[in-house]
Amino acid sequence: MSKALAERQQEMRARNSALQIVPPAPVKRGIERHYSVQEIAAAWSLSTKTIRRLFEHEPGVLHINNAGNGKQIYTTLRIPESVLMRAHKTLSTPF
Repeated sequence: MSKALAERQQEMRARNSALQIVPPAPVKRGIERHYSVQEIAAAWSLSTKTIRRLFEHEPGVLHINNAGNGKQIYTTLRIPESVLMRAHKTLSTPF
């Protein structure tokens, strides 16, 4: 190994050991992007019914109940980006 290469490697090791690994700042749930069922269904090429089933019991998903005409209550789901990423990672992990 040449002397220049050894010096360069030593310099790189010193620079890398000086780097500080800073964990990402926690995301505030109210500020992060929230997706509708329709947006995720279009992005993942799945039906809205399938997306609704996947996320309706997922922790962190917003459930907004809208009173209909007095007979039926409609629920709107809003999925935070962190929940979406967590579900995607879980679903893409092989068994």
